[in-house]
Amino acid sequence: MVPSVRGSLFQFVVEHLQQLLDTGRLTRKQLEAQLTPEDLDLLSTKIGPAMWVPIDTYRRTFDLLVSIEAPGNSEAYLFERGWSAAERLHKAGLYSQFEASTEKWGMRVGKLIVTLGPVMYNFTNWAFELDPGPPAGFRVTVRNAAELPDCGRFAAAGFIEYLARSATGLALRITSERLPNGNIIFMGAPSGAEG
Repeated sequence: MVPSVRGSLFQFVVEHLQQLLDTGRLTRKQLEAQLTPEDLDLLSTKIGPAMWVPIDTYRRTFDLLVSIEAPGNSEAYLFERGWSAAERLHKAGLYSQFEASTEKWGMRVGKLIVTLGPVMYNFTNWAFELDPGPPAGFRVTVRNAAELPDCGRFAAAGFIEYLARSATGLALRITSERLPNGNIIFMGAPSGAEG
């Protein structure tokens, strides 16, 4: 199995690359110099939301996008892209789990995160646990994540933060860390309480 990402995540990158081409901020020559022939073939096809796209193609195209749109602040840019993707799904009404009472938010957010993670990345396993605190928060552990590039990691942090804030109405902040074994940990805590 080739480590891959869903077309629904890749579509965002394709749309933004096309905007850069249309506005002249990116030339076809630059695009061809940065991507492989296989990447270019994928970009020329219609990418459906359920399609699997190799994670290496996702990384190379996202890295190209970041190099043009946010060369000095890639982490913040990627976080914002993840936040925007979650916001778009929420506004489209695709996931009712975005709405939750504060009494139930923890497990509901956790269930959505651990359900969506493996649906978006075919090579990862996601686990959620509440941290009773104080301060109260949560932890998401992504196993088998060595192939998940940092562009995906930082975008996932933005996605998770939007999701958690929408479900709780609380000012939660998400941080992440890549462990030496390749696993990634996302930690959610009230804003200002990160440790």
